[in-house]
Amino acid sequence: MKLYHIRIFKEKVLLVFTVLSLVLMIFSLGLVYFNINKLGTPLILHFDEFRGVDFFGEGKNLWGIWLTSLVAIIINTFLANTFFYRERALTYLLIGSGFLISILTLVVLGTIISVN
Repeated sequence: MKLYHIRIFKEKVLLVFTVLSLVLMIFSLGLVYFNINKLGTPLILHFDEFRGVDFFGEGKNLWGIWLTSLVAIIINTFLANTFFYRERALTYLLIGSGFLISILTLVVLGTIISVN
């Protein structure tokens, strides 16, 4: 797919949010890559204020969280490009949700790394 076939780059707002979501995903990739070796074996993945720690995992679960988020952003970007001329509001919603997914991924991975 050539760059001139990507319709969402015609709108500057969509381009900015797409680039920002990719930058945040690259930053979260670096966060996981540089901190994965420093973490202990049973990672605390979920804890509750009332019940305490209730879900443990391994280092590969962090890669799974990052990869799942990346796939969701790629799918949203592809769908936004497909629906650009048909439903412009849906395009903005899909790109915005991709940006929100990248922010939430960074927060979740940062929290898991800081807790462990």
